Amino acid sequence: MYKIITTGLLCVAAVALKAQDAPADSVAHTKSNTLGASSTVYTNDLVKYQSATILTGLQGRLKGLNVSPFRGMQLLRTEANTKSDIVGAIPNVGGGIYGDNSEFLISARGQSPIAIVDGVERDLYSIDPEAIESVTIQKDALSNMFLGMRSSRGALIITTKNPDAKGGFHLSLTGKFGISSALKSGPNPLSAYQYAYLLNEALLNDGKSPLYTYDDFEAYRNGTSPYLHPDVN
Repeated sequence: MYKIITTGLLCVAAVALKAQDAPADSVAHTKSNTLGASSTVYTNDLVKYQSATILTGLQGRLKGLNVSPFRGMQLLRTEANTKSDIVGAIPNVGGGIYGDNSEFLISARGQSPIAIVDGVERDLYSIDPEAIESVTIQKDALSNMFLGMRSSRGALIITTKNPDAKGGFHLSLTGKFGISSALKSGPNPLSAYQYAYLLNEALLNDGKSPLYTYDDFEAYRNGTSPYLHPDVN
């Protein structure tokens, strides 16, 4: 069930609500009565895969949401110094790339959705995946009427967990480690004697004179001349 929450000028209809907890001024809707197109994933599915951002955990789990890696670093949300300022960069929060994690391309129906966390539009990369209760993608204009002119872009609604004041102190730790090795060892280099022999053979195949003599072969193989004929690969 869901309720409508108003925060300033922003109305968000994506907060889970139990029927017995519904206040008198809220409207609760079951999923079967919801006409909008939406898809939800919960924290149990997000924490299965360890990641510093929730975006990698959302790949393939929300219908209609496409998440693909774009670059290996985050971009600062600033613009180039085009005015006379001392710092050298002018803050450009709210402009430029939509969706705050510039390492990934996020799209829903071909457009970048708006990220809303607990009723407030904010960054994505600053959220701990284990602090999230659910993530819902609102994919059509009917579900996103509260966004006004931007309702066609869709919204990524994130609801975080509520702290349990009666449960006392709670500490959790999630760790993961792995050991990997190469599928096969590197190439086995030739000895100096083998290299000289094969190089001579290649030159002869091209109709050229050989580079190394029989004495060179013996010196490489027996190590009798380590300075002039070292056995290196």
